[in-house]
Amino acid sequence: MTDELYVTDSTGQIKTADSKEEVWISNSLSKYRLFFYFQFPVDGGKTIPGGYVVDWVIEQGGYIALEFFGEFWHNKRTDEEDQLKLERLADKFWRVVVLNRKDVWDQDSADKAIRHEFS
Repeated sequence: MTDELYVTDSTGQIKTADSKEEVWISNSLSKYRLFFYFQFPVDGGKTIPGGYVVDWVIEQGGYIALEFFGEFWHNKRTDEEDQLKLERLADKFWRVVVLNRKDVWDQDSADKAIRHEFS
């Protein structure tokens, strides 16, 4: 048995999730019928220097970047690196939403956070 977690985005692509929070948030986006891309590459993604990956991009009256600042990746970066990424996202997307562990700790809290941000 494997402990790997997966997310299927609105295009049907299946990708590996880094945390259960990513699965919960994706489930909530699907539950509320929000069209989303998971692990969306920007400026070449991780394959090009200076590129990066957005946790989710949601189509809702424009393109919205959604980031989850959890323990897996965001503890490996500095606050300055996270702030720089958010500034770059603000230049490219209609809106930027950030959720963290105080917002999402189980499926019910993910549902509530997504409903609050996108309804």
